[in-house]
Amino acid sequence: MKRLMVVYGTRAEAIKMAPVIEALDRSAMFRPTVTVTAQHRGLLDQVHEVFGIHADHDLDIFAPRQSLADITHRVLDGLCPLLRQERPDAVPVAHLEAGLRTRVPDPHRQRRHPGGGAGPR
Repeated sequence: MKRLMVVYGTRAEAIKMAPVIEALDRSAMFRPTVTVTAQHRGLLDQVHEVFGIHADHDLDIFAPRQSLADITHRVLDGLCPLLRQERPDAVPVAHLEAGLRTRVPDPHRQRRHPGGGAGPR
């Protein structure tokens, strides 16, 4: 059985990863380890409750007014020792953009790009 570590941290990512985690849970070939970074703590917890997801590991990196550099640093700082400890067979990587195909607006993306994609302020 292959051990996969699934890592995500936002509401949009949790919504899109929920069916993947469910399929991995049902599979006889894979054992998922769910790791959340939780950069959007409250929103992420709501999604977990709706889908019945239990995180095996929670990096709990949320901080007010965090920058992308802050998020990246805290994620890597928490994830590196966890990867050494868990030693998963794989950590699948996917780019999950919020709101583009689902047509559900992402308030965090709107805050970063207030001019409809004109770039950060």
